[in-house]
Amino acid sequence: MDQKGQSVKKLIGTLVLLGLVVGAWLYWRSHDVAAADVISPDDSYKVARGSIFDAVASTGAVTSNLDVDIKCQASGEVTLLPYDISQTVKKDQVLMRIDPTLEQQALQAAQINVNIAQAKLEQARENELVSEQTLSENTLKANADFNSATTQSLNTEKAADRQKELVQQNLGSEEEYETAQTQAASAKDTLATAKVALEDLKAQQLTVQMRKQDVVLAQADYESAKVALDQAKLQLSYCTVPSPMDGVVSALDVQVGSMVASSISNVGGGTTVMTISDLSHIYVLASVDESDIGKVRNGQDVIITADSYPGVKFGGKVVRIATTGVNTSNVVTFQVKIEVTSKNKDLLKPVMTTNVQIVANRKADVLTVPVQALDKDGRKFYATVLDGDKPAEKEVKVGMTDGESYEVVAGLNEGDMIELHKNDVQSRWNADKMMRRMGNPIMRH
Repeated sequence: MDQKGQSVKKLIGTLVLLGLVVGAWLYWRSHDVAAADVISPDDSYKVARGSIFDAVASTGAVTSNLDVDIKCQASGEVTLLPYDISQTVKKDQVLMRIDPTLEQQALQAAQINVNIAQAKLEQARENELVSEQTLSENTLKANADFNSATTQSLNTEKAADRQKELVQQNLGSEEEYETAQTQAASAKDTLATAKVALEDLKAQQLTVQMRKQDVVLAQADYESAKVALDQAKLQLSYCTVPSPMDGVVSALDVQVGSMVASSISNVGGGTTVMTISDLSHIYVLASVDESDIGKVRNGQDVIITADSYPGVKFGGKVVRIATTGVNTSNVVTFQVKIEVTSKNKDLLKPVMTTNVQIVANRKADVLTVPVQALDKDGRKFYATVLDGDKPAEKEVKVGMTDGESYEVVAGLNEGDMIELHKNDVQSRWNADKMMRRMGNPIMRH
């Protein structure tokens, strides 16, 4: 056979093979389509009435009711640290102790100073008492001596005058007169001495006043020493750190043997030993976009989920809406504080990321269908109704959506059987989420 005949034979063989392949594909396709027309009961859904809600979706971090950083007001080496992270503590339980040696020595020195000051105070009081008694005795004696000297001076002076008259009348002797004069002069000297003694009383009175001032100063020193003693006792008590509240140890920054700096004498604010968190109330701080914040009100219900607990839902309520927004890269958000109210709230840990749905509107007794029951083409939705032997596609008008179901406004009736597209659930759900992010008007209804 020539070359041209061989070429024709090869072409015919190729066409026959191609025909067989096409025929096999058409046969498989016809059987596949026929099989697709048979709907399993598990792939269908009966349209029914239920409830649905419109929610503002966001994310937020879990936070505790209160976090308290524990610091020590004394400096030293940590000798006791009985609690570890995640352990529960009660108010006034000992959280930490540091070596009290220096504080105990300071307390002993302060006690000694108090004893010294007290002894000086007692001595000053005794000196005051002695000076007062001495002044009193000297005053009595000086007054008595002055009165006696005055009387004696007057008497001797009169006697001298009488002796002088007698001498002038030649009735007395010169010797007696001179003796009387001497006695009178001596009495005057004694009176002058008595006057000086009275003047000395003034100086003794000043001494008493000085002794009184010594008592005042000693009293002040004693009080100052007692204050220093109280401070030393307080400083010693700082070596033991009690818990300020009931809570859980959420952070631990030191270990036994670590050196900590005082929070009251250190310029940097001292060493943070640990953090105690009050978990009696759990909150989520969610950032809500400014386009949605108008839907949010205090008291609204919130559905909270966390990736850590798939399928688990937590209930909550809005308790605070920030007055001022935060502008980050020209995106304005408002912080919404949500209290977790469900009994399983203990599963949530501080700083954990959560997804929240703030229920802005809720409808009951409306027709609902799962999201996987509808196909979307642009802004239109379609459902495959199983009516008779062949499915029929119908346009459906939808209202609200909660991400799992749509509200049916028109196009379907209660009791209609519609097809579910289980294989497309995840892709449709992702598409719906993307459209919500893009601001689809139907999804944001």
